[in-house]
Amino acid sequence: MNFFIRPFLGVLTLLLFLNGSALAAQRKILSVQRWNRPFGEEISQFKSGVSQRNLLNLKRKAPFSLPYLAKELTTPKTIKILAIRVQFKKEIPDDPTTTGEGQFDLRSYEQFYQEEEHIIDPAPHNRAYFEAHLEACSTYWSIASKDKLILKFDVYPKGDTAYTLPYTISHYGSIDSTPNPQFYPVEQLDSLFKHSFTLADTSSLDEIDFSGYDSYFLFHAGSDRQHDLGEIGVDPTPSDLFTGFIMLGEPVEVKDTLIWEGLIIPETASQDNKIAALNSIITHEFGHQLGLPDFYNTRNFFTQVGDFALMDNFAQNVGVELDSCYTMVTGVLPVYPCAWSKAFLGFAEPVQITNQQNIKLFASELEDDKIQLIKIPINSEEYFLIENRQIDLDGIAIPYLRADSLTGVVLGLVDFATDSEREYDYLMPGSGILIFRVDEGVAYLDVDSDGVPNFWDNKLQWDKDRKFLTLMEADGIIDFGGNYYTGFGDQEDMFYQGNQSEFTPYTYPSTRSSNKAFTHIWI
Repeated sequence: MNFFIRPFLGVLTLLLFLNGSALAAQRKILSVQRWNRPFGEEISQFKSGVSQRNLLNLKRKAPFSLPYLAKELTTPKTIKILAIRVQFKKEIPDDPTTTGEGQFDLRSYEQFYQEEEHIIDPAPHNRAYFEAHLEACSTYWSIASKDKLILKFDVYPKGDTAYTLPYTISHYGSIDSTPNPQFYPVEQLDSLFKHSFTLADTSSLDEIDFSGYDSYFLFHAGSDRQHDLGEIGVDPTPSDLFTGFIMLGEPVEVKDTLIWEGLIIPETASQDNKIAALNSIITHEFGHQLGLPDFYNTRNFFTQVGDFALMDNFAQNVGVELDSCYTMVTGVLPVYPCAWSKAFLGFAEPVQITNQQNIKLFASELEDDKIQLIKIPINSEEYFLIENRQIDLDGIAIPYLRADSLTGVVLGLVDFATDSEREYDYLMPGSGILIFRVDEGVAYLDVDSDGVPNFWDNKLQWDKDRKFLTLMEADGIIDFGGNYYTGFGDQEDMFYQGNQSEFTPYTYPSTRSSNKAFTHIWI
């Protein structure tokens, strides 16, 4: 089974070919286009802070500072992932407050396609299915890091069975009808994570050397709470579990290894007649494992830098339109990391400019070592980061989405003309220069007075008047940062010839600092 998505001038066409099955003769053409999600359907992960482990071993002045230039990630770093597959006691009768019956969906592809009428993250959700998703995550981070980050993974159990907990989903789920992860009982996810890894440790199915891994994934049966939209006419499922990166209050001890943190991911994100792929979700959550914070407002989940950053809302407003029913698919193609994320992880070294200088700024996704980031200091705490984002790197051919031939999981992009797997930004609003203002002073603050600095508390974007990361929106119309919702960004938010092409103390937006001080910076 192979399928590709081919874009045509901003609209995509998906060609599906099914081989070796009853559907072999069927060819289905699906149109694909951007989708502006209605307000109230933001999809955000469980808020639990960011990893403090510094798996990339980068040296920084402060935990939130960019790494020392001499200590940039210059040699490949390998991170080993252990993923376990856990299902629950089967619900008899079916619990209406959860999605599914607690067991993994092991329908055949043909049955799944016939009953669900789509091909996104199809059943069976077996070991190969989750391996394909980890391969997709590995491919993304390899490309984003320019091969400086290598992910290797093992999925357990090794056979076709799964670890089965003695409880149903609702034992760990919340019956609170508040659709806000901020108020979700942490203890329930904590218990789920600990019970699951303890079960994997004591099970007779496999012998696992937990000490040989750096990161720990829990894939569980069912969907998640974030995708329970609770629309009119659709039954809510408040006992579904939240997806997210979790930091444990006390570690789970397996063999001689202490596990303090990990990822909780469902087998599917689709429910309530909405179709979602896991690709962007897994990629985003692994960003937290690498130490990246969220760039949406984790208090109200309003986007703060839009579809220009993986660590905002996953660029979830990019979707696939299926047939004539206008059903959208989200999460298939993760957007590229923003300028700060690439610099923070040592994937790109910013060239600092402190005096008058003309410089060529090359596209972020290019594979070579040309200048792709510019840093302009403002004061001791603030600086601008400038990057060049292009949706079509070569202008030669149109990329396709590449799917795993065994499971149908989308693995990434492929450009047959250039044999390239880049252009993750293809479904961004457009091409141009993005300018971010970074205010490291915000990371020191404690916006909610809980005794934890904003950076470790993942609350960098709470104060609309002073954020850690601000996109300088070229059109002067502030879409991000207020107590309102106006979309996820447009091409006019980017600087380019034909739009705003100057950034000075007298333009709007201006080069003034967060406290409106004159900076004498002209770009």
